Amino acid sequence: MAPPTQAQPASYEADMHLAILALQQNQFQSVAVAAQTFKVSRATLDRRRAGKPARRDCQPKSRKLTELEEEVIVGYILDLD
Repeated sequence: MAPPTQAQPASYEADMHLAILALQQNQFQSVAVAAQTFKVSRATLDRRRAGKPARRDCQPKSRKLTELEEEVIVGYILDLD
């Protein structure tokens, strides 16, 4: 089993975004060079360029309620108070 990874700082996401923008503007010849320059993972940069969102931005599949269902239940509970 792999050891748990530490949380990435907020600047990592900003660096990832800048690397993607630089690649879109053809400022780098390869993804590897852009990843090394901005100090981000090459594999993650590839996935983000392909449109896959960050894991923290995704809904977990184990979640039982949708966002709307949760809001309705919370609203109902608050009305009962």
